[in-house]
Amino acid sequence: MGKRSGKWAAGIVVGLVVGGVAAWLGSPFFIDRIVDEAAPGLMEPKQGMMEPNQSMMGAGMKDPMYAGIFRDGDSSHHAKGRVSLFEADSKRYLRFEEFAATNGPDLYVYLAKPGLGVTDGLNLGKLKGNMGNQNYELPPDADLMSHSQVVIWCRAFSVTFGTGSEDWYVKRKTAPTPGAALHLL
Repeated sequence: MGKRSGKWAAGIVVGLVVGGVAAWLGSPFFIDRIVDEAAPGLMEPKQGMMEPNQSMMGAGMKDPMYAGIFRDGDSSHHAKGRVSLFEADSKRYLRFEEFAATNGPDLYVYLAKPGLGVTDGLNLGKLKGNMGNQNYELPPDADLMSHSQVVIWCRAFSVTFGTGSEDWYVKRKTAPTPGAALHLL
């Protein structure tokens, strides 16, 4: 009787571990994380001031220094929306607007060097949500000349979920840092 109950207990433990891992890996496919951060440096809009689908860009935020759109990482990992680089309160930020991406486990935002591995780039932190408006503060010493690709990266599986597009364009004539340019590839 003792051997059978030991096998039963081991089976339950294995089942719980496998179930927990499966839930962690599978739940992002069924649950959207929606965020709606105000642009840094702006007061929260008062109720009724904006139309429901109007973005913060259209509500008086400074023109971005650069702006572009997201594109899919591959045929299974999708991303869309706008990405902008702008300054507020003497800091530089990446802002995602009307952003939507395939959800997944362990997603991070990176500024990567073209031609090198994503994880060799600057980790801006965990993706706050797979949908909605969100901001990522850049380190003060971020070299945007060399770290010029914005990437949504799944660390658990080493997969790109989305990147900025080749439609990146200059909105203002000033560079983010002297002599630097940011390209989304």
